[in-house]
Amino acid sequence: MRVDDVRAIDVLHILIKLVNKFDDPAPAGQPDPIGAQPMNTSKLGQVEEMVLLAALRLGEEAYSVTIIEEVARRTRRSLSHGAVFVALRRLEEKELIATHRGAPRATRGGRPPLLVTVRPAAVQLLRENRDALMNLWQDISHFPDA
Repeated sequence: MRVDDVRAIDVLHILIKLVNKFDDPAPAGQPDPIGAQPMNTSKLGQVEEMVLLAALRLGEEAYSVTIIEEVARRTRRSLSHGAVFVALRRLEEKELIATHRGAPRATRGGRPPLLVTVRPAAVQLLRENRDALMNLWQDISHFPDA
């Protein structure tokens, strides 16, 4: 066996231990391991925030493809389908959106889209984030030379 093979086996064992650690609940009275914490609904990632804002703009036509197109059109940023689906899943887990299947559409090959409805808690959170950023930007009239 080569040294690289031994290192690969050691890494595999460490990864298995980590996965098992996160799968097992913490013993009573001890904190959960990192990653097993309940999701914080008061924080939004940048992609989550863009997805929510695009969904608000789109209203009843908000689903993954239209959200991607709206973000690209307004920000000139390209989001992958995977990034949007992850953001939608996280937003649903945080109870900031609701999803439901729409009517089948010919433009989607007869498949129904997974439509997104933004909940009032998400709107409130977006307002709080906007206000916090506006406070940070206040009185900044120029950037120092970098």
